[in-house]
Amino acid sequence: MYGGSIGRAKGHSPFGRTLGRPQGDGQGPESQPAWKQTAVWIIYFSAALILVRFYGAADTLCRKDIEREYAVGILDGKKGLILGVANNKSIAWGVAQAAKREGASLAFNFLGEQMEKRVRPLAESLNANIIAPMNVSEEASIDAFFTQVKEQWGELDFIVHSIAYANKDALQNRFMTTTREDFHLALDVSAYSFIACAQRAAPMMKPGGSMITMTYLGAERAIPGYNVMGVAKAALEASTRYLAQDLGKDGIRVNSVSAGPIRTLAASAVGDFRKLMEKSARGSMLGRNVSQDEVGNTCVYLLSDLASGVSGELHYVDAGFHVGAGDPGIPG
Repeated sequence: MYGGSIGRAKGHSPFGRTLGRPQGDGQGPESQPAWKQTAVWIIYFSAALILVRFYGAADTLCRKDIEREYAVGILDGKKGLILGVANNKSIAWGVAQAAKREGASLAFNFLGEQMEKRVRPLAESLNANIIAPMNVSEEASIDAFFTQVKEQWGELDFIVHSIAYANKDALQNRFMTTTREDFHLALDVSAYSFIACAQRAAPMMKPGGSMITMTYLGAERAIPGYNVMGVAKAALEASTRYLAQDLGKDGIRVNSVSAGPIRTLAASAVGDFRKLMEKSARGSMLGRNVSQDEVGNTCVYLLSDLASGVSGELHYVDAGFHVGAGDPGIPG
């Protein structure tokens, strides 16, 4: 009846086999009614499907376990200093978060009790190994900080220098009115401090060590409201090149990162900073400003072995502003 009339004769199953007495020799599947045979095959198929899914899920879980076991951040096992965090808006804090995400062990400095109240909770949230005071204007304070680092760690893989300061008047008044004291202060804290920290960090570093400092476009261009800090940053960038030359023979790399304007505590001292950010966004290649996370990610690359051939470099993270013609103005 199979393949014949689509109707059913009396006593026949829809599968084309006569119901009732088994056909054949009474042995094996053929001795069973057709509906039972069909049910058996459905059970076999379902069981096979379950097994396939089970082993597939088990394989996926095993692969994920292996991936987790062998997942390694690009700074895994490295120890580094994050110098200059003031609060959670600091560029240095963005670097710290990125470095911790990539597996680094971190140490932080702070200046005074008020700053400690801001820095310590942030550092502790990243399980910092060292949180200690350091005033970069005082040799004894710098010595004490790096002595503690050496006693606790013994060796060092990287430092991130994000320290700068100038009196507010020296930023907002005409540049030609800059006093000798303000000039010395800005260059001492913002530029020489990097040299002072490098002197003490380098002996703890092996080949592959890395140093980074943070700068800004005001080192190259006359930015309104930046004044003496622009001169200090220019000195800092030159210092980076000469440190790279000195420390290169020891296998230590030194680079600077020029970040676009980011709303930080230090930026609040720059006059009309809001307008500066607006102009920067309009004049950048990407049509926007950058975030502290983007700067942090770039720094992590420079600190890692992925940048083993990069030294003495000034790396911009400003959405391309530095290669453009500047602010095109507000469309009319």
